[in-house]
Amino acid sequence: MRILHCCLANFYIDGYGYQENILPRHNKADGHTVKILASTETYIDNQVLGCVEPGTYVNEDGIEVTRVPYRQFLPRSLMRRLRYYQGVRQFLESFEPDVILYHGNGGHGIVEVVSYCSKNPNVTLYVDSHESFANSGRNPLSRHVLHGFINRIWIQQSLPSIKKMLCVAPECYPFLEKLYGIPEDLMELYPLGGEILPREDHFALRSSVRDRLAFSDDDIVLLHTGKLNTQKNTALLLDAFSQVEDLTAFKLLIVGSSAPDVESQIMKAKSADERISYIGWLPSARLQECFHAADIYMQPGTASASFQQSLCAGCAGAARSAHSYPEFFDDAYWPINSVEDIVLLLRDIARTPRILDDKKNRCFTFARSRLDYSELAKRLYR
Repeated sequence: MRILHCCLANFYIDGYGYQENILPRHNKADGHTVKILASTETYIDNQVLGCVEPGTYVNEDGIEVTRVPYRQFLPRSLMRRLRYYQGVRQFLESFEPDVILYHGNGGHGIVEVVSYCSKNPNVTLYVDSHESFANSGRNPLSRHVLHGFINRIWIQQSLPSIKKMLCVAPECYPFLEKLYGIPEDLMELYPLGGEILPREDHFALRSSVRDRLAFSDDDIVLLHTGKLNTQKNTALLLDAFSQVEDLTAFKLLIVGSSAPDVESQIMKAKSADERISYIGWLPSARLQECFHAADIYMQPGTASASFQQSLCAGCAGAARSAHSYPEFFDDAYWPINSVEDIVLLLRDIARTPRILDDKKNRCFTFARSRLDYSELAKRLYR
């Protein structure tokens, strides 16, 4: 089977741990011919969104990636917003995919893909959606013009060719229904996930990484990651951690690129507390190793796909109880909505260590049944 991942509605970053990086890898491992069609947008030096030259190359997973340029009949800033591309039709006719997963539901790229599908009705088209009222349409121009008018027209034109709209979270449903007019029976929950290792490999990796990072077997490692801006509430986590300085078995590991003001807060806290480690940005493979070394993933701010990845690596999860988390994760995480919540959680674990093991087991059971990318990848074959 020939499977195409279309990353035309957003940027595509080589070597990261996003859905569009991991699903193609599993499709290829399942024996399929896989290609990625992407925009030229990526992160330059893992910091700034920019563009690379169009062209074709083979990525770190041995998968061919083709980056296509924007068309030029309007100013470049508008082309990047509206997602008009050159060469999409020619690529599709050359590859002749059996299945297409279009990542994201915005931009004119979907119109070109649907035009191809309408002339090749045996092609199965899925569109996934990461959009919700929490991350999209947050100002009147974006909500009413870009999403509620322009993208709505393109999506409505495309609906007859779309087999399913795959929503990465329950809060995508009302966004798609209200702004795009998509019927509920066309939508399906398709969560972001992670990769699950055999347990013996997990424990071997956990031991070696903890040795490398100088954590003992008795340490309880809290992990906090991401593109650390003020919305990630790193300062709130640091405040809470400073209030349990007597709990010497707890260690806080922070990984990720930080905004200057956040990095200043981290470095100040680190200099005052030897239990805090700050690594900075790591490539995806090294970040995955940190998930396996940690005990609790701490997400006191905006949501990140790293939360699901950490559960798949055996962590217990603690997150701000926003949006769909109570509905979707149920009891497979601890809600942390304030400094007081974090302090109480850590003191409860210190008093009764068994509750950490119980939560880790509950989180891993949930991850294995709902978040395993090796199983999520197979959804595209049905």
